[in-house]
Amino acid sequence: MATKSILCKSHQAARALFGEHFIKSGPFDSQDTKNFHALFNLRQNSDYDPDETLSMAVVEKAIETASEFLSQTEAYLRENGFIE
Repeated sequence: MATKSILCKSHQAARALFGEHFIKSGPFDSQDTKNFHALFNLRQNSDYDPDETLSMAVVEKAIETASEFLSQTEAYLRENGFIE
């Protein structure tokens, strides 16, 4: 969001603005937004539900998805001159 000078005051705003500025206009696609929301929901549930338990398969998939998202984010930052 900072790459486009977008300020967010809540997680909900960040999610909506991410979709508006990075999904609709690229560089991310609709599957990325689904993955982003799924990871966010896992995080929220784990933070706020003390009884939440995750299977190893869910955790491994979340790590894989997050790693892919991180790679895409790094590529975006490199392509736009924010990192080398």
